Amino acid sequence: MFVTLPQFHHPVLDAAASGQQHWSAVVASFPLQPWWYLFVYEAKYLDTRINNTMLVSWEELLIRVLGSVPATDHRALYRVELGEAGDLVFKSVQALWAPSSSEAEACVGAVFRFDGNSELLGADLRPVSELERRSVVFWAGPRTSESGPEMR
Repeated sequence: MFVTLPQFHHPVLDAAASGQQHWSAVVASFPLQPWWYLFVYEAKYLDTRINNTMLVSWEELLIRVLGSVPATDHRALYRVELGEAGDLVFKSVQALWAPSSSEAEACVGAVFRFDGNSELLGADLRPVSELERRSVVFWAGPRTSESGPEMR
């Protein structure tokens, strides 16, 4: 979860953005959510395209956010955790799948494959079955089609 503070509100930018609010800083509340996600995507801005960065707290919301951005505009996805020494640890996500129906019933919020690790892991970083049928939501590898592989 993220906390916004009044002193970091940037109302000048709000005037140009229909209904959006702009903040120069947010606070990540690690006691409430021990990890969060940093999503980089390309978006149109005026007459050009720029990279935007979004911070997301929960896997269910992350899946919705990723689905709302065309796969061709996805640039990078990282899981950000608080390390043992109090530092931030960034894990690069190679692939993310929406959970199968049985996984969703078991409260598996998403299924990940991180760079340097061939295992499929749930959000709690425990291994999950390779045999489940899932819909791909994010794919950082070579694309076989516009949306990457269809299922895993």
